[in-house]
Amino acid sequence: MSVCSGSITILKTAFFSPDFREGIEQFYSDNFGGTLNLVSRHELFGHRNILTIGASPQYEDEPTQNYENIFGHTGATTARGIRSSINLPAYLEDQLYLTQRFSIVAGAQAIFAERHFKDEFFTDEAGNQSNRQNFWGFNPKLGAIYEINQKTQAFVNVSRSWQPPSLDNLVDFTEGPNSSVVYTPLSPQHAWTIEVGTRGEYSWLEWELSLYRSWFRDELLEVNDAFGNDIGTRNVPRTNHQGIEASLEVELLRDLLVPKQSNRPGDRLSLEQSYTLNDFHFDQDAVYGDNRLPGIPVHIYEAQLLYQNPSGFYAGPNLQYNLSRYPVDEANSLFADSYVRLGFRTGFRRPNGFSVFIDCRNLTNQRYASSIDVIADARTEPNPEIFHPGDGRSFYGGVSWSW
Repeated sequence: MSVCSGSITILKTAFFSPDFREGIEQFYSDNFGGTLNLVSRHELFGHRNILTIGASPQYEDEPTQNYENIFGHTGATTARGIRSSINLPAYLEDQLYLTQRFSIVAGAQAIFAERHFKDEFFTDEAGNQSNRQNFWGFNPKLGAIYEINQKTQAFVNVSRSWQPPSLDNLVDFTEGPNSSVVYTPLSPQHAWTIEVGTRGEYSWLEWELSLYRSWFRDELLEVNDAFGNDIGTRNVPRTNHQGIEASLEVELLRDLLVPKQSNRPGDRLSLEQSYTLNDFHFDQDAVYGDNRLPGIPVHIYEAQLLYQNPSGFYAGPNLQYNLSRYPVDEANSLFADSYVRLGFRTGFRRPNGFSVFIDCRNLTNQRYASSIDVIADARTEPNPEIFHPGDGRSFYGGVSWSW
């Protein structure tokens, strides 16, 4: 069993606005957690069997205080409270081999969660917002795995997921000159997911491929109402997520400059690629119909051509390609553009001893949006300031020593 704890202090500054009193937030966080995991490999009914039982309790305590933002300096207190959360998941999974290569996997997870907010500043317009919510969840899982050989397998899973709201979802500031902290009770989001895929390696190829579809209920999303007003996090009745996660590593060449020897491998040139499809939609929403969920890139392709020498030297170019534009508002009327970022990475690394690296990013100084502040309808907000620019041409480097 492993146990961990930690404490951090953070001062976070919101954008200055005389009409929004979130201002500067200071919070302390104490976190405690543990993991207990038991694995049994005894046969069941004469068949190979792997039984896993575990639990991973977690607790967090977070006193917070907000101040007016007086041109970057703390002013009067606008909110103060203590946020605490408990997560107690326990799980059981059994993998039974019906044949030497084919196995079925069945499991379940039970979760208890508590969210507690103690308001210590209730002289504002909202009054005392103290609240406590308890949540119970149960997630079954059923799947099958076929091991084509020792390095390659195909799989299929059907599972339920469940996630309670966080305190960041539950506790937020209202808008306007008399804004104050409010606690909005929310329900956990849950979904059924079916996934099929394969992973493995053959000769000079190594791959992973997964296709999935999830039917969400009560998904926790930052939304706006029909009039474009930001109403914070709410439970959206129905959404659908589907997509692809794929990676492929191809060893293009071996022993280019350094031949393989009995006590060490030769050098190699490889191409690493990954592709992600995020096809997420509202499902017959009262306001947004079947629109695409905003702020989420749809197609992302990444690649790296890398030369590696057995001495520890490596070098090669890389790229990140956001293949298509994607909506930034829930009305799907404004879109972020696609972009390509080119980079180059080189360095020297050894398992023990001295290592160094240089990472060159966005070498073409591409202008692009790294993230989006989602809005309701861009047609009702002329020139919305919602695009966060990504870093321009930049260079990073570092050294390390290990033993």
